[in-house]
Amino acid sequence: GESAANVDVTLDSIVAIDCEHVIRTANSPRGHADLTLRNFRAVRCKQPFKLSHTRSMVIDHVRIEQHASESSAPIQLRDCHEVSIRGFRLVDSHYAGETLLSRQCTNVSLMPGQTHGATREHNSGANQ
Repeated sequence: GESAANVDVTLDSIVAIDCEHVIRTANSPRGHADLTLRNFRAVRCKQPFKLSHTRSMVIDHVRIEQHASESSAPIQLRDCHEVSIRGFRLVDSHYAGETLLSRQCTNVSLMPGQTHGATREHNSGANQ
C-alpha cells in the first residue's frame, strides 16, 4: 500500500562524506510539505541534494565541498514548490553548470544578495 505524506519534517546537522547524496527524497506526489533542511554538509558527494515532490521547503546553512560530479548539479529539484535556499556555500565543485537545477518547480528562490556565482568558491588548499 501507499504510505502517508511526510508533513512538517525538520532535519538538522547532517554530514555525508563520500556518498551519492546527503539527502534524497525518493518519493511520489502525495502531499509532502513543510520540509526544513538545516546545517547540512556534503563532502565528495555526486548528487548532494536530490529532492522531489515537496511543497514549502527551506534549505538553510548548507555547505557542499569537493562536489564529485562533472555531470550533475549539486542541488536538483523536481516538482518542488515554494522553496527557499539561504546560507548556501559550494566549495571546489567539478560541475561547471548552474548550482541549482529545478524542473517543474515554482517559487524557488535564493535569499536576497546571494546568487549561484557568489556562492561558488574554488580553493586549492587542502585545509578547509
